[in-house]
Amino acid sequence: MKNRRSPIFLILICVSGFFANASASFGRVESQLTDEEKAQIVKSVLEQRLSNHKVYPLGRELTLSTENININLIPNPISGIELSFLKPDEIKRRDKGNISYLVFGVFKETNSGIEVSLSEIWRDGIAHGWSRTAYKCHKVNDKWLAEEGEESFEIFN
Repeated sequence: MKNRRSPIFLILICVSGFFANASASFGRVESQLTDEEKAQIVKSVLEQRLSNHKVYPLGRELTLSTENININLIPNPISGIELSFLKPDEIKRRDKGNISYLVFGVFKETNSGIEVSLSEIWRDGIAHGWSRTAYKCHKVNDKWLAEEGEESFEIFN
């Protein structure tokens, strides 16, 4: 009788592990976008974000992390702002307590299109913090457009 229980017990463990893994990843589906489509979304998000020249003055250079994006397809400058690109490990090396950069989150497929966040992370000699804006992106006439969503931020001393 003991030998019959072992295979059934093993099957139950495998099935429960499968369902636990499936439910943990539910809602976190990364997109199957091409690099060209991601570049269109990045451009649309950055044009929206950088068009406020009171916050981002013309002629200012902005650092953008290469995390989650292919920089070879991103136009530069965008909205009159020159972009410099740094890999995440380069950002860590250069961070001596005085840095500011933008970073895109993971591109996620939804029923209505793509969701992505853009975060601005900064540190100076006194404080550090971040702001994150969520964007909902959808295709209109074969062009990806981004709509600004919720914004959150945190500042630390």
